[in-house]
Amino acid sequence: MIRNLLRAELMRLFGRRFVQIMTVLLLGACVIAVLSTVASSHTPTDAELRQAAGDAAAQFTDMQRYYETCVAAQGPQGECPRPDPAQYRMENYLTGVFVFANEITGLFYFVAVFLALFGFLVGASFIGAEMTSGGLTNLLLWQPQRPVVLGAKLLTAVVSVGALAVLVIAGYLGAFWGVASVSGLAGDLSGPFWPDLFAVVARAIAFVLGFTVLGFSIAVIGRHTAAALGTVAAYAVLWEVGLRIVLDTVDAVRPDRWMFSTYLVAFLDGSIEFYDGWSNCGMYADCASTYTVTWVHGALAGGVVVLVAAASAFVLTQRRDMA
Repeated sequence: MIRNLLRAELMRLFGRRFVQIMTVLLLGACVIAVLSTVASSHTPTDAELRQAAGDAAAQFTDMQRYYETCVAAQGPQGECPRPDPAQYRMENYLTGVFVFANEITGLFYFVAVFLALFGFLVGASFIGAEMTSGGLTNLLLWQPQRPVVLGAKLLTAVVSVGALAVLVIAGYLGAFWGVASVSGLAGDLSGPFWPDLFAVVARAIAFVLGFTVLGFSIAVIGRHTAAALGTVAAYAVLWEVGLRIVLDTVDAVRPDRWMFSTYLVAFLDGSIEFYDGWSNCGMYADCASTYTVTWVHGALAGGVVVLVAAASAFVLTQRRDMA
C-alpha cells in the first residue's frame, strides 16, 4: 500500500502544471546562463596568452619587490603582504575569456539559489494546493494514517527535487566544461580545486533539499501555499531589513550573526567573514577585528529551522481537523 501511495504521489507531483512550468523555467535559466557565457568568451590567441603571461610575471615581480622593501623597513614581524603566486597566473590576466577554474564556482551559486527557490515553491505548492482544494482530505479517506500520507508527500517532493537537482547540476557543470574546452580555458585544476568544487556541490544539494522541506512544512502549518510565500516575505521585511536597521542604529555588536541569511550564505560558500566594528572596544567585549561564520554554523542553524518546521507540520497535521 505504501508503494502504491508513493507511486500515486509521484504521478500527482509531476502531473501538476505548476511543477512543469517551474521545471521549464529552471532549465531555461540554465540555458541562458550558458549561452551568455558562450557569447562573451573566445579562445585566446597565442599573442593574448603571451601578453597575459608577461603581465602576470611583471605584476608578481612588482609585488615581490614591494614585499621585500616592506620587510626591510618593518622587519620580519611587520604587517607586510606576501604575494601569492596563485593570484598571478596567466589566465587571471586574460580579457573576454571564460576560465572554468576561476568562474565556475560563482556561476554555480546562481543555479544553486535557483534550485533552492524551485524546491521551496514546489514543496509548498504540492501540499498547499491539496490542503486548499480538499484533495488531502479525500486522500485521508483512503489512507487514514495522517503521518504516513504527509510523510509520503514530503518524501516524494524531496526525492523528486533532489533527483532533478542532481541532473541539472551535472548538466550545468558539463555544459560549462564544454564552453571552456571549445571557447575558453580550463585554468588551474590542480590542488584542492576538485575537492572544493564537489564540497560546494554537496552543500548545494543539501541547501536545495532543506528549502524543499521548509516550503512544504510552512505550507502545511499555514494550510495554504500562500502561507509559505507570506512567511518568507514577512521574515525578509521585518527581520532581515527591519531588525538590521534597528541593530545598525544602536551600534549592536556583530549584527550579522542574528540574520538567517548569514548562515545560508556561509553554508553555501563554506565560510563568510565579517568586519567587527567593535574592534577597539577594549576590555568590555570580544575585540577581534573580524569574525567568521562557517558552513558548520550554517548547517546547525539551517538544520534546526528545518527540523522544527517539519516536526511542527507533522504534529499539527496529527492534531487538527483536516476538513
